[in-house]
Amino acid sequence: MYVEELIPAVCDHTSVGVLINRDGQLLMFERATWPWGVAAPAGHIDQFGTPQQAAITEARQETGLTINRLAPLDVGRWRDNRCRRAPSGPSAGHRWSVFEALEVSGELSPSRRETRNARWVSRVEIAALVRRTIAYAHGKVSDGQFADRPGCEPVWVRWLHLFGWVYCTDAELDAVEELLRSSKPSRPGLDPGGLGRADSEER
Repeated sequence: MYVEELIPAVCDHTSVGVLINRDGQLLMFERATWPWGVAAPAGHIDQFGTPQQAAITEARQETGLTINRLAPLDVGRWRDNRCRRAPSGPSAGHRWSVFEALEVSGELSPSRRETRNARWVSRVEIAALVRRTIAYAHGKVSDGQFADRPGCEPVWVRWLHLFGWVYCTDAELDAVEELLRSSKPSRPGLDPGGLGRADSEER
């Protein structure tokens, strides 16, 4: 049984993320549930105790890998990203702690419930994923198109820029941040193409 099934579906407004680097490639996957996008392991802290323990647990649940040593990259940064849970306060968002995995063991065995197409992603591929997300933020890719062929999960774009994996202009980063604030969680049974922001044709 997954830990997420044992906790209330209310957001605690905290999140962790983990960058797992192997020879210049990041372990990323498509999220199997909203918010759509290609992302690194991440999740709420909830009852895991500390951000470090939550990061280790989420990485193991989503990838099957065991992280033996972590280094903090960015701790305590507030992001306006929504999640599928109901917010516990007046506004949606999360206080994030992002880590780099320094020592990893085990075999990659991605969660079928939470992930799709887990793979090691090169800098060139990351740049292409981020460009698609920027196009989405500018209305050049519809909700349905992004769900069918996702770019980088929007919340990850700024960190990939900050940590040197990709370069974005300030205007591009601002557009993606606005996307975080305007996106709406999907509801079960609805076509993702009709959710969140107004659809537009890809140009």
